[in-house]
Amino acid sequence: MKRIQKKARRIISSVACLIILVYNVNADEVPPDNPNDQAALAEIAKNGTNALARIEVIEKLDDQTVLVEIAKNDKEKNHVREAAINKLNDKNILAEIAKNNVGQKAYTAVHRLHDQVLLAEIAKSAGNWQVRMAAVRKLENQATLIEIANNDKNAGVRQVAVEQINDQAVLTEMAINNNDGYVRQAAVGKLEDQPVLEKIAKNEKALIIRLAAIDKLENKELLADIAKNDGNKLVRQVATERLEELQEDD
Repeated sequence: MKRIQKKARRIISSVACLIILVYNVNADEVPPDNPNDQAALAEIAKNGTNALARIEVIEKLDDQTVLVEIAKNDKEKNHVREAAINKLNDKNILAEIAKNNVGQKAYTAVHRLHDQVLLAEIAKSAGNWQVRMAAVRKLENQATLIEIANNDKNAGVRQVAVEQINDQAVLTEMAINNNDGYVRQAAVGKLEDQPVLEKIAKNEKALIIRLAAIDKLENKELLADIAKNDGNKLVRQVATERLEELQEDD
């Protein structure tokens, strides 16, 4: 039994040495043997000099106060902060981080959120358009999505909002009457109403929107007519390809 215990101690010592060599950390930064020693974990998480070792410790840390401090203020602005954000439970703190940061830190905070009210707030008010877009992708409230689709200052965010809308009547109105070409194109991409798509395919003046409608047509007779008689070469090509696709499915 003593031999086994001695061997175990040697193994543990070897593992600790390996951690020191691989992570290039000081001996007092090696995670404690007792994972419940939250005070020791917090000390390394806040004051360690090696990012990899700190991330390993943060993954074992439960102290939300310490995690919030690291997530908001840590000198290591990237992966260490992200590791702390991934352990946060307070949805309001997560929303605050999402609204006031950019890049992966903000995306990580948005990913952790499920509260639709907070996501809507981020989607409408975050200063960074990519953060707003990430929040929009998680929104379910159709009225909020319509508001963003009509009002956000970034074309990409407006398009993503339209892609989340399910109401065919709303999509029809957007596809035909909206003043924003990006919104109209995205709305056509979501439309299922064939008569509306046929109307757009035949009468739309904006080429990109017309092509989007043609690419969703199921009326082979209309596609054949467009492919043969339309005055625009690209329109004829897209109609021909769509017709061939439908014929292959028969």
